[in-house]
Amino acid sequence: MKTFKILLISVIILAFNGCKETDPHAGHDHGTGGHSAHGGHVHQLSKTVWTDLTEVYVQYKPLTTGSTAKFTTLVTELKGYAPFQGELSYKIEIAGQEACSGTATLKSPGVFEHKEELPVGSGSISYMLNNGEFKDEVLVSEIVVFASLGEAEEAAHVAEHTDPNSVEFEKEQAWATEFSSVFSRVDTIYNVIRSGGEITGSLGDEKTVSATASGILVYNSNMVVGSPVSAGKPLFTIIAGGIADHNLQAHFLKAKSALEKATSNYERKRSLYNSEAISKADLEEAKLEYELAQAEFNSVSDGYAGGGKVVKTETPGFVKSLFKKEGDFVEVGDPLTVVAENKNLLLKAHVSQNEQANLTQIVSANFDLNGEVRSIREYNGRLVSYGKNVSIQEPRIPVYFELENLDDLIVGSFVEVYIQTGPGKAEVVVPISALLEDYGRFSIVVQTSGETFQLRAVEIGISDGIYVQVIRGVEAGERIVLDGAYQVKMAKMSGKIPAHVH
Repeated sequence: MKTFKILLISVIILAFNGCKETDPHAGHDHGTGGHSAHGGHVHQLSKTVWTDLTEVYVQYKPLTTGSTAKFTTLVTELKGYAPFQGELSYKIEIAGQEACSGTATLKSPGVFEHKEELPVGSGSISYMLNNGEFKDEVLVSEIVVFASLGEAEEAAHVAEHTDPNSVEFEKEQAWATEFSSVFSRVDTIYNVIRSGGEITGSLGDEKTVSATASGILVYNSNMVVGSPVSAGKPLFTIIAGGIADHNLQAHFLKAKSALEKATSNYERKRSLYNSEAISKADLEEAKLEYELAQAEFNSVSDGYAGGGKVVKTETPGFVKSLFKKEGDFVEVGDPLTVVAENKNLLLKAHVSQNEQANLTQIVSANFDLNGEVRSIREYNGRLVSYGKNVSIQEPRIPVYFELENLDDLIVGSFVEVYIQTGPGKAEVVVPISALLEDYGRFSIVVQTSGETFQLRAVEIGISDGIYVQVIRGVEAGERIVLDGAYQVKMAKMSGKIPAHVH
């Protein structure tokens, strides 16, 4: 469904006037027709700043003193990549002095505007954002106000350059689709051993529940594999089912009678011993008979109810296995079910013998479960051990990681494992989801400003399933598009100019 959505959006982008290749330092022309009073081209400048919470994209024409400057500010909440809904206040400083302040006017969702007359000099704009859920402060620096339009246009022309790899993708388009971006960064990346694996139950995490009597097995509920169970909850009842040799009620009555008889005899012998009528050996014999009768009765009566023997579990969890069907005859000690607490699990990787020398340097591991790659650190995971021998039946080396089951992992799931081994090295990395592949060649979409992007060919190196090393094509600190990269690529391929809507 998601693939269909992406293809549909791409078709709409191609059909909807497309996007043009543009100067990464220039924005759109708002209301001037694109020409100055002297008949020349009017440059449109822009600045983009990212914080952990927001992206602020400011557009304005070259600034001159004595004229009104209009700032169009597009603000994006990075969580969900949606237009900012809240209050945007600002303060402009020129040459170290406050020139003006106020609250920007909301023109449309995420699009704000404010107009000012500014003195000559260099300065900055401080934006304060408040939407009731969070506050953020963004500093837009290197704002220059010139003495004349000629100076401003000349400076803007010097800064302008054409990049054939740039493409414009408007904020309204990004807000309307799934979109996200992050900074590339230098981080430690390790060599990776890729292998198949599976999630299994941890030792000590599973308990086998066995029959405590002989008879016919009756389920106490509609129990199946995967059913949750509580500690102390009755799981089964074992009844005689008309079998004379396994009449539980008769066993119960016999054990009760034997206990009553042994109790009476012990009390009588103790009274006689106190009056020195019998020896201590006689008393000890009566005491032993009493203790044996008590143990037998406790064993028979434990869980006995309504003519049957109730079988319980002492640990909470879920039913992992069922060994007997309802109505089966069972003997004392027969395994009935396995209850798994599912608190701790094992990630078992099957590693090639060629990697044996690297197993002493294991640092961590990631695993791909149903297309989502996760780190064992998310589950407080740790390396437990790895095999020291192989066989014809098991030619691969098993490597075990213990995990806390914090996210309802399913025992028996097959996974792809990325085992990280040292020593690590510092390299430029990006999330692997940023990669676009075309016949074995990779590219990444870099956001150079709020609405300007570049499609970069890249050479990649090591991948741990979550991040990938970029050898060439991207530097640390550049803004990388994750969700939405394919739509930007399609906009680049269309080569058409969109109708501007700010």
